Amino acid sequence: MRGEADTTGDGNIDLWVRIADDGETLLEVARDTSNDGQVLEIREDSTGGGVPDIWSTFSPVGVLERVTYDTDGTGQADRWLNYGVDGELISIQTDTDGDGVPDEIKTPPR
Repeated sequence: MRGEADTTGDGNIDLWVRIADDGETLLEVARDTSNDGQVLEIREDSTGGGVPDIWSTFSPVGVLERVTYDTDGTGQADRWLNYGVDGELISIQTDTDGDGVPDEIKTPPR
């Protein structure tokens, strides 16, 4: 199920949601936080647990900048994929000790 709303009352849709077939589990949320028609972040619940575990962040011109993951279900990000302006993956950061700070950084071969 999908839904959309104008949360600011300006006549423009600024919130989109995707709900599981059970009608209760929120799977994805996209919000236009800049009120320019451009979605800057998409939150997704890939496990169906009701809490987002993947966040995709876009630049103001719509280029994917980062995908953030909560891979261990703690509600805290522990993996970040960072992209350049050309859409190419430039680094993967991982929090291996659970403190919310990346302590392992890998860059793909070019």
